[in-house]
Amino acid sequence: MKLEIYNRDAYKSGLTDSVFVDVREKDELERVSYDMPNVVNIPLSQFEHRFHLLSKEADLIIVCRTGRRSGIVTEFLNNKGYTKVRNLLGGIVQWEDDGLPVIRTEEKGLYERRPEAHPAFHNFLERIKNVIDF
Repeated sequence: MKLEIYNRDAYKSGLTDSVFVDVREKDELERVSYDMPNVVNIPLSQFEHRFHLLSKEADLIIVCRTGRRSGIVTEFLNNKGYTKVRNLLGGIVQWEDDGLPVIRTEEKGLYERRPEAHPAFHNFLERIKNVIDF
């Protein structure tokens, strides 16, 4: 299975049987979130301790703001034996730009933090560097 998926394909899959796993932190979710039926949040800061809650049988689409963090998590899960896992290319930024459904609590552009600046991102990378090759 290819490890990446485009927005329109993810949208179609998400309306049927795929589960969106959003790895953004709570403060990010409060600003804008995916308006899809099957979305779960496992923040990156908690991911390595909670990923085992995800079924290896489920069709998982890993999502974040731009696709960078979700790409790393997708590779991490794939290395842990999850074979039905894909990274949403472009994240919620591209998703919203493409006119797909979101729930927004503040005006677009007011809050644009780079995910690499979030401490959870660096902590997660440090802890999993022996599992995936960057």
